[in-house]
Amino acid sequence: LFDLTLEVQEDSDGPGSFSGCIVYNTSLWTQKRASSFRDSLKALAAAAIAEPTMELVSLSAVSEAEHIQLLCWGGHNQHFGTPPSCIEEFRAQLVKNAKRPAIIHGDMITTYAEFGRSVIALEGAIRKTLQRDGSSRKCSSSSSSSSTGGNEN
Repeated sequence: LFDLTLEVQEDSDGPGSFSGCIVYNTSLWTQKRASSFRDSLKALAAAAIAEPTMELVSLSAVSEAEHIQLLCWGGHNQHFGTPPSCIEEFRAQLVKNAKRPAIIHGDMITTYAEFGRSVIALEGAIRKTLQRDGSSRKCSSSSSSSSTGGNEN
């Protein structure tokens, strides 16, 4: 049995009249949850009919009552800030784990500090090559030649 199966067909009552059936795995779905899913699909269908030129992704799949409930639960007006970039996260890990092993290959162990220095050196070499070759590519990283993870006491 699948998690959920939805069948929808046009009724003989005329154009725009549909009926359907939802079959769900009771180990995963409750009747209330399946009914809520059905209601969300109905809301999405109603929104698509009301705004036929809108893309589906732009339409609401929750009813007005559910929307109000979601707003009451909160979290909708919290500002979480801009998440750090991948480069910032990488640098933070280099500093936080400077003495810990980053790469283990056989008997060779490279710490995060050593790995960070190698990455920064590689980045510098790539930038130099791009500048020398007159490449029009721009690197989006705003890194400088700072030593990341070099604080090994």
